[in-house]
Amino acid sequence: MKACILFFLLACFIVPARTQPAAPAPAAALAEPSVEQRLADLESYVNNRPRATDGQAISKISGPGPGHSAWVMTSAALVLFMTLPGLALFYGGLVRRKNVLSVLAQCLALTGIVGLLWWAVGYSLSFAPGGAFLGGLDHIFLRDVGVAPNPNYSPWVSHSLFAVYQMMFAIITPALTIGAIKSIDFAGGIVVHMTSGWSALALCILLGKRRGHGREPMPPHSMVLCMVGTGMLWAGWYGFNAGSAVGIGLAAGAATFFACNVLKRKFGYDDSLDTFGVHAVGGTLGTILAGVFATTAANPNLGAPHLAGLVGQTLWLEQVKAGALVLGWSVAGTLVLAKITGWACGGLRVDEEDEVAGLDVTEHGEEGYILE
Repeated sequence: MKACILFFLLACFIVPARTQPAAPAPAAALAEPSVEQRLADLESYVNNRPRATDGQAISKISGPGPGHSAWVMTSAALVLFMTLPGLALFYGGLVRRKNVLSVLAQCLALTGIVGLLWWAVGYSLSFAPGGAFLGGLDHIFLRDVGVAPNPNYSPWVSHSLFAVYQMMFAIITPALTIGAIKSIDFAGGIVVHMTSGWSALALCILLGKRRGHGREPMPPHSMVLCMVGTGMLWAGWYGFNAGSAVGIGLAAGAATFFACNVLKRKFGYDDSLDTFGVHAVGGTLGTILAGVFATTAANPNLGAPHLAGLVGQTLWLEQVKAGALVLGWSVAGTLVLAKITGWACGGLRVDEEDEVAGLDVTEHGEEGYILE
């Protein structure tokens, strides 16, 4: 129960702030499209670009695109699959046998909690028109989030489906433990990996080391579960991120290996599941390098007026600013919420007897395995 409360509070800080473009002024009555405009609209649909008839004529493809909608629905399922059961099994296998049910229960509970938060205020604060750091309340309780597309984000996918897909990222971010200025976010490097990784570091330092850490072996209890979870996460990446950038991937692989095997040993923090080493280090590096290697050929959205002049020039500096903002927000927010949770629950750690016995028995009254 304490873990559920903690995740509920942490989930309040996963909302990635984005600046929404101003809503277009109401258009006057539009004419019927010409053959050329209808053809251009069809090409826009195939290429998943804004409607060619926007502000020019009535679109003959006025609703969401079935092909785009089908892929987004598939991707949403794949990203949810990464959390349940992928990440749950992966992390469950990495912990000791006496705590496996605790990890599984936390992943399951936060999925429900974050889903409710996303419906109530999360989506609105992330995507409704607002300020530079938080959106507004226009879409509170998913108000006005219907079947019609929101052209500011997804011209060929229904608004409600877009909200569901984004919710899957909100769910997986606190599962990894637990934005933005003029910058770009490739594959959730800012809103997923940096927030979860830096929050995880703050929490593991605040909580302190496990009893016996560094003095007794604490190997993963089931590499079989880790393998199964890894395979599920791998498959889920095809929904989470449909492409990757090989320059960046090689550098991130080396950096995360160094963080998990050298930095952790040198500084002695107890990041038991390497959330900081993988997600904070990899996400931070990826955030910066995305600004270095970004091109309009790879992502036509970078040709937008507020970004075009930065690409290939100083975009990496904007990425550094965004990374610093997320780092400060994640660490400060996590520490504040952890203190509040500790005060409300009488502490963040179980007592020594319960920790030695394992959270499965003491917190859930169950065991992950029955020994015969």
